[in-house]
Amino acid sequence: MLSIGDLVIVNDICALSSYRGELAIVIKHMGQDPIDLDGGYYFKIQFSDGRQEILTNKELLSKAERK
Repeated sequence: MLSIGDLVIVNDICALSSYRGELAIVIKHMGQDPIDLDGGYYFKIQFSDGRQEILTNKELLSKAERK
């Protein structure tokens, strides 16, 4: 599970291709997906240029998971 302040990488399955491979910081846990109760969680992330986006945990990969 990701936590606020975690550094993440947007992975290759992200629907928004322009975000793939970008680094961001988790700034808010937005809750669980009511349809995907087996682990679908939403997180608000912020990129280095200030852009913010809400993505699922399946679209994000923590720096620790990458190693």
